Amino acid sequence: MHRSVRRSMSRVFSAMTVLVFLLSACGAQPQASPPTSAPATPTTTTVPAELTVTQSPVAPTTPPTPASAMGSSLTVAISGDIDNFDPAYNQLILYEAVIRNTVFSPLVTLDKDMQIVPALATSWEQKDETTWIFNLRKGVTFHNGKPFSAEDVLHTFDRTIKQKMTFASKLEPIERTEVIDDHTLKITLKRPVATFLDDLYDVAITPSNVSDEELKRKPVGAGPFRFVSWTPNEAIVLERNPNYWEPGKPRLDRLTFRVLPDTTAAILNLLAGEIDAIYDVPVADAQAVKDNPNIVFHRPSASGSLFLIELGIANNPALQDVQVRRALAHTIDRATINQTVYFGEGQVTCTPLPAFSWAYVEQECPAYDLERARALLKAAGKSDLTFSIEVISGLKAMEDIATIWQASLRQIGVTLEINKSELNTWLDRYVNKNYDTIANWFNTSSDPNSMFDIIYKPLLASVYNNPKMNQLILDAAATSDRSARKAMYAELQRMTVDETAPLIVVMGQPMLALTSRKVTNWEMNGRNVILFQNVTVAP
Repeated sequence: MHRSVRRSMSRVFSAMTVLVFLLSACGAQPQASPPTSAPATPTTTTVPAELTVTQSPVAPTTPPTPASAMGSSLTVAISGDIDNFDPAYNQLILYEAVIRNTVFSPLVTLDKDMQIVPALATSWEQKDETTWIFNLRKGVTFHNGKPFSAEDVLHTFDRTIKQKMTFASKLEPIERTEVIDDHTLKITLKRPVATFLDDLYDVAITPSNVSDEELKRKPVGAGPFRFVSWTPNEAIVLERNPNYWEPGKPRLDRLTFRVLPDTTAAILNLLAGEIDAIYDVPVADAQAVKDNPNIVFHRPSASGSLFLIELGIANNPALQDVQVRRALAHTIDRATINQTVYFGEGQVTCTPLPAFSWAYVEQECPAYDLERARALLKAAGKSDLTFSIEVISGLKAMEDIATIWQASLRQIGVTLEINKSELNTWLDRYVNKNYDTIANWFNTSSDPNSMFDIIYKPLLASVYNNPKMNQLILDAAATSDRSARKAMYAELQRMTVDETAPLIVVMGQPMLALTSRKVTNWEMNGRNVILFQNVTVAP
């Protein structure tokens, strides 16, 4: 999962990294499991005569926070637990929000608007298509007191690549990394990679004097919060890093994550004042408190979460007929799904990129038209079609969408068997591509390549042979010209809808968090990451 769910999945739902289903935008496969996407095939690109040298802005300094804003604590309910704290391995969406963006810092990060901004690197310069210079932040120390330097970046890259860790595919394009001095790095790539900065967001920098085993049990980074303790299936406790590199932050002294898989129980705790916030709340569950003046609903400016039905085209002869796939597309009742499952807060769409993406091109979605679907199936000789869909048991949104689809298909004589299974079984079928169709969702990153690299490439390599689509994905990732990339992604979006392959985008999913009124400065981005360093809590 080169990067990317919900309540009752006591663990994965955080990921969707590959999430896939849960991926987070890593670069490989399904979120709940460590994705390992194959390195992109090298491609030949024409280097323009003149390259535009880009340099990042230096992060603005924030005025020191008044002492009166410090000294507070925040308790957040989360749906599942985390049992491996090493950022090089864990790609769950939940891990990204709870540990990777609180305990650790990468070279670059994403702000609330999904823009790449400086973190441990204060600026960078692209010398040519394959050469990057990074200027590192001075005066930074890790939580164990070790001063941060270029050697720690080199150490992080080396351990990730040599041990083939989860995020190794993000660093695969690197030919060599040279330490110029303590705060300057030169990185040379094997080939042009347009997504390189976006990929670096997923690589949390770890100190060179902490072992892999130690990181699994007690994470040590340079982020705004330090790890204090973990009580399995109960709580993860963090405390303020007094030496954090961003002046005046974090604004909390203590940050506690309580494991409360049941959303109803979490809401009752919020109402009783036992907790201050709930991370990642299903819209349906939040309706019970939508009129409560003491509860605040928080959403990102735009959601990057898309609900998908991935098609095991090679596994079912009927699905190999494009007319059958187009017929199925006409049976997706997006209006009913939006109102019933998402209470009108979803985005009706069928394109595989979210609306906030610079590469998004609106597509004309197949109308919900059962008579048209019936006619297409009759012409294909598949009027009595039977197939199945894999869903995760207890994941209500997934079950409900499958049930709505099943009812529509039944009206035209098609039988959809809904196979509900526990997460591990679902994941096994997903990874091995052992299904007719499978429900999933994915949180896209700032670069459109995240969707195509993590979700599409494994499908194209296994259940849907489409050389043109595969080459477009490779070329778009290797081309630095944004207008050329946008044209390629436009074609990929068009092909997805026209061919109804390798997946059907059902909806853009809403993201939601709940807090009490005493919580302020709660900011979240389109990957469902909360910027906890900015949060304050009134006494």
